[in-house]
Amino acid sequence: MSQFADPQFPSRLDTVFLSQDPNAADKHKELENVRRVEQMLATIASGNLNLMRDYFDDEMEMEIQSSPESGMSGHHQGVTSVMDALERNFSMLEDQKPIIEQVEADGDEVVVTAKESGRFKGSGQEYAVRLKHHFKFKDGKVVQMREIVDPEG
Repeated sequence: MSQFADPQFPSRLDTVFLSQDPNAADKHKELENVRRVEQMLATIASGNLNLMRDYFDDEMEMEIQSSPESGMSGHHQGVTSVMDALERNFSMLEDQKPIIEQVEADGDEVVVTAKESGRFKGSGQEYAVRLKHHFKFKDGKVVQMREIVDPEG
């Protein structure tokens, strides 16, 4: 299981959101969802992906668009399929160093834009990408997650 190189990383999401949106302090629902994403990232950083199930709706849908070489692209429907994909994908990475660039929230949707570098475990090959994570919530649970991964360049 991969762990973030910076264990304080997840705690920065609400700080970024509050600093970038002048009305963020009045967006209670949005701030709550940003904090849910923050908690999910902290769960990933802890190394216990099983706890992620608690954040997902049973009909959760996840789509990852990445380079074919990464082996991580795919569409997954249902919490079991999503969990299997997350475990497989995170098991391929190590020394992840994400840097949050932007956090946007509107109603039930949160979009996190970040840069990340790290290494593929099997080959030791380093990577650097730009990520856009789009989370959609319903009744406090993630019902849809879309991740777009572009090589940094």
